[in-house]
Amino acid sequence: MNVLSLIKDEHLLVIIQNPLSDTKLIEFQKKLIKKAKKEDIEGIIVDVRGLNVIDSFTSRVFQDLTDRLKSKGISVVFINIRSSVAYTIKRYGSAMKLPETAENIEEGLYLLKKTE
Repeated sequence: MNVLSLIKDEHLLVIIQNPLSDTKLIEFQKKLIKKAKKEDIEGIIVDVRGLNVIDSFTSRVFQDLTDRLKSKGISVVFINIRSSVAYTIKRYGSAMKLPETAENIEEGLYLLKKTE
């Protein structure tokens, strides 16, 4: 799985470099939750630049990931969503939603600090 992660202070930056199959996406979710608990993380930025498509399954997994981490006091922000992907999400409205989003890492860090 082509996912990089970096911890800075109490924040985790996760970069998804390539598209993930449904199975790999679930594996990603489980590993990220485990890592966040283990490392005592307060906030996570997930860079989704490697995803060409965010379908309804992916958006549900991301929402579930966010909800599970939020219940543990960990905020999550998704960044670098491709414009074509953002357009599709906007077009389909409530059927597909992502949790908190930002355009870049700076904005993502700002949103994380705002929620802490």
